[in-house]
Amino acid sequence: MKKNFFRYKILLFMLILSANNLFAQYDNPNLDQVPQQYLDYLSTVSPKAPLVVTDNSGYDNFDIGTAFAEVHAVMNPRNPLQSMAAWNTTAGSNLYYTLNGIDWALAPQPAWGQSMRGDPVLAYDSLGNLYYENMVGGITGTRVIKSVHGGVSFGAGVAANTGNDKNWLAADQTNGPYKNYIYTVMTPGNFKRSTNGGTSFVQTFSAANGLPGNMVCVGANKNGATNVSGGAVYFVISTGSAFAATYTFYCSNDGGATFSLKSSQNYAGYVGTDVAGRNSVQNMRTRP
Repeated sequence: MKKNFFRYKILLFMLILSANNLFAQYDNPNLDQVPQQYLDYLSTVSPKAPLVVTDNSGYDNFDIGTAFAEVHAVMNPRNPLQSMAAWNTTAGSNLYYTLNGIDWALAPQPAWGQSMRGDPVLAYDSLGNLYYENMVGGITGTRVIKSVHGGVSFGAGVAANTGNDKNWLAADQTNGPYKNYIYTVMTPGNFKRSTNGGTSFVQTFSAANGLPGNMVCVGANKNGATNVSGGAVYFVISTGSAFAATYTFYCSNDGGATFSLKSSQNYAGYVGTDVAGRNSVQNMRTRP
């Protein structure tokens, strides 16, 4: 009797070990593979969603179709399952969105209020509002349109910046004194901001930007024991030639109301290779 009981214990142990091993292989976080939850999900949808492709670096790539070029993508800081991606077209842009991190859909064409040209850029604020900027036809400025529903629907477009190719957008996602301020910049160096949730934009600064494009971003104002969230707005312009540019950095500590010059820098002349006078990486245009 004792011998049979001992055999039953061994058999039970082997069954438990086998089940644990099967479960570990089912969705093992130590293995670089498509999550089992996603494979299970594919069997429940009709038509089936396109398969994900994981590249050699471990990034999951979802095929959502062909939609022109110069994509800009953002993620909702309040809900990482919500992402937006906008592609450049001669008629404006195409915007795709996902509300669950897997399924992508083409957003409705917003009511911009006039013909659009392209170079779309996106930004989320700390409340999860999406701001979508596009250059107007003729490239004399930009308009911004807002979505409070993750790109499913939009309000009316408003005049944002003025200038020529090219624009950029940033939002303060912190809980600091300038939370949810929206900043837009555009060649030839115009800086404008919205302090009312994208309802209107006012120019507060300008700089002599010679090359297409300037950039804006938001950071903390760290000074000794002081650390103000969103207390530093950085604005960079570039002048000179495409392969010998000078980058000049400005910083604002009052939410973009005023700026001070920080420095001018010269970095490597080329980014990738020279393709038809443009910085390119494997024939894909980039900006230093």
